[in-house]
Amino acid sequence: MSDALFDTYQNVDSATLLWDQLEARYMREDAISKKFLVSQFNSYTMSDSSIVDKLPPGWKDFKHRLKHKKEDTLLEELAKSLRI
Repeated sequence: MSDALFDTYQNVDSATLLWDQLEARYMREDAISKKFLVSQFNSYTMSDSSIVDKLPPGWKDFKHRLKHKKEDTLLEELAKSLRI
């Protein structure tokens, strides 16, 4: 146990109580970090332009057409267009 933890928990009377307190502390921190990661994942958006920009230079007209379309293109539609 690190010195900081020892100083904090040295007066706990039983191993069971110590375990419960440590579990409550670190499980809460773990849950908070997981919640943050899930919220970051859920708010992540990828623009089609990041995929389109990786196309070879010979696809210049196709890239231009995709970037300047008025409506959004679904990823599945983009994949079909690239396969053709």
